Amino acid sequence: MALIATPGASNANSYCTLQEADAYNNVQLSAETWQNADSVQKEAAIRQATLQLDHYAAWQGKRSSQTQALAWPRTGVLFWDSEALIPADSIPQWLKDATAEMARTLLANPGGDEALAGISRVRLDDVSIDLTSASPLPLFSSLVQVLIAPYVGSGAGLVKRLVRM
Repeated sequence: MALIATPGASNANSYCTLQEADAYNNVQLSAETWQNADSVQKEAAIRQATLQLDHYAAWQGKRSSQTQALAWPRTGVLFWDSEALIPADSIPQWLKDATAEMARTLLANPGGDEALAGISRVRLDDVSIDLTSASPLPLFSSLVQVLIAPYVGSGAGLVKRLVRM
């Protein structure tokens, strides 16, 4: 299935193109994870990252169109560092970057915390970790959380924006 990254399209399935994700990921410290994947794997990771960002982030503002497939573009959302509105007909660069970052993370750890399913305790010599009482791994990496935090509502359970009065 091809990536469709057209802002506001009724059949869109991605916030970034493969070329945009390549440009972002090829300069990251852990670029080898991305570079070792083929285009089919990369596109699947980009679609999954988009899906997770759409379903698990409580975005500010409103969808630009009733017919768009994805949560972005949106109206009524300000850039975090200015009073300027994010254009309601485009996907902001920070969201493309967050999608590419998350796609690389998904390739590096495809099972996420599901990879630990069925394991209740890990022991190495005198050190033992009880996984049944451990907190679940976060859905979004720290970097993805930082990228999207200024644009999610307080109900998203992500890093909250601090406003100095």
